Amino acid sequence: MTILILGGDSRQKYASEELSRLGYSVRQLEPIPQGSGSVAYNADILLLPIPATRDGIHLNCALDAPPTLHAVAAKGPARIFGGGFSADFVSEMRRSGREITDLLSLDVFTEQNAALTAEAAIAVGMQACGQSMSGLCVGVVGYGRIAARLARHLLLLGARVLVFARREEARLAARLDGAEPFDTVGMRLHLAECRLLYNTVPAPLLDRHTTELLSDCAVIELASGRENISLSPKAQRTTLQFAHSLPGKIFPVSAGRIIARTLDQTMQKEGLNLK
Repeated sequence: MTILILGGDSRQKYASEELSRLGYSVRQLEPIPQGSGSVAYNADILLLPIPATRDGIHLNCALDAPPTLHAVAAKGPARIFGGGFSADFVSEMRRSGREITDLLSLDVFTEQNAALTAEAAIAVGMQACGQSMSGLCVGVVGYGRIAARLARHLLLLGARVLVFARREEARLAARLDGAEPFDTVGMRLHLAECRLLYNTVPAPLLDRHTTELLSDCAVIELASGRENISLSPKAQRTTLQFAHSLPGKIFPVSAGRIIARTLDQTMQKEGLNLK
């Protein structure tokens, strides 16, 4: 029984090593470039990247002419793992008789991945602002799984943490954690205090009007799209950094092991031992 790993970043390498350690037969290959013919990917399980695609069409890989995600899945085995699949893609694969698991839909995976993302975001933030977190005023927009972990880390490091969240329950959770919570309505004036600002919300809350009072601030965009944020030209000495897929960039060994162990646990729950 074989697991075939295609595309992605260095997480895939360490996932391969961990799966081998767990007793699986693993092959890691370069995907076949687009237009190279109908080559089949022979294996029992296909492990695709996280995210599986960055443009919604092509496989996430380093090729100049990457194959489409659909073409790769169509050539592969009936059991597919990966992350960030669209609902339409999942439905199509299941209609074709394939069983597909999006790791980003599994709590056991997302909890561990969120922990790595929060830790990595701390490192990115320190480098971006050039300061220790102790005594620093840090803003966090949103209070979901990643943001809450991030805020708790920041507080433990001695930062003053301002949380901006729409939901009252989220603001209450932030207050109980030790942060200073504010509604996103009118957050513009409070943002002026921040020297480091993290956005975790995939919505355009940080527009040019909202950010115009920022000064000497490093802004870290952790949400998924560049359209989420637009710095005002009036924001003085303020920088913007897009920091996506941080587990793969900062902690590829740990991130790869999480992928492998989640796949293994899922197969064991299904009663399928491919070792």
